[in-house]
Amino acid sequence: MTKPKWKKFEELVAKIQRDLAPNADIKLNDKIRGTITGRIRQIDISIRKKIGQYELLIVIDCKDYKRRVDVKSVEAFIGLAKDVLANKLVMVSFRGFTEAAKTRGEKAGVDLYRIIDSGDHDWRVVVTIPVVVHSATLKSYQFKLRGTGQLAIPNVNFDNLEIFDLEANYKGLLGELLREYWKESFEGKKTGVLREVDFLGGPVKIFCKDKYYKLNIFANMLIDHQVYFKNLPLEKISGFMDEIKGNITTKEIITPRIDIVDVEKNWEKIESIEQLGFKPFIESWASN
Repeated sequence: MTKPKWKKFEELVAKIQRDLAPNADIKLNDKIRGTITGRIRQIDISIRKKIGQYELLIVIDCKDYKRRVDVKSVEAFIGLAKDVLANKLVMVSFRGFTEAAKTRGEKAGVDLYRIIDSGDHDWRVVVTIPVVVHSATLKSYQFKLRGTGQLAIPNVNFDNLEIFDLEANYKGLLGELLREYWKESFEGKKTGVLREVDFLGGPVKIFCKDKYYKLNIFANMLIDHQVYFKNLPLEKISGFMDEIKGNITTKEIITPRIDIVDVEKNWEKIESIEQLGFKPFIESWASN
């Protein structure tokens, strides 16, 4: 027998709540006797949690309406929750709530949530987040070698010049050391020329004609910095959005893989983050 749609909605809400509070006692279609009416009241979802010698009762009302939940539904739920002596009241809707319902719920201390879930079901929601990627590229560079006296330089490509520390311990090839420096320090670099960058951190030695020579090596670096923007759909999210405060409560989110080639080819290029007028959810740097 196929479950009714409203039942599936309640089960989805309960599943999300279990993910958020795995140690709580969460029950679907609970029956609680009212202290005012004396009647058995049906609760869509109940949550019980022991705190010391006390037991906290949270009741959740699920509304899978075709339109926003109105103030009458909120008031009816407030009456039910008072009857069962609930400590906390929660309503979850797929379509949201009217402004009057939000006002009534906020004044009565009712949490009003909209379901946010990217799963494969009737209530699937596509959530996008604003993402900015900085692409910093080392376009070109040149080396400047400066010694205290005459220099003896091996007849090699400077990228392949062997570098030693002051104790004559081998550090690496000059080009590789510059690229390692770039990988560790590219964040924050803007378009333009960085002049006389001391990327080796002080004087070093080179070896030529059976002798070590002490010198300082600097780099002039031409930087190209581009900024890209996109509202990126989340690969996975499961939680609730507070209809009053606008916050999303979730255990985890998963973004799609960000590929710098795709970013540079398909994302919108912008001058700066200030151009957006808001702060992106994710801001990352990539280097080339």
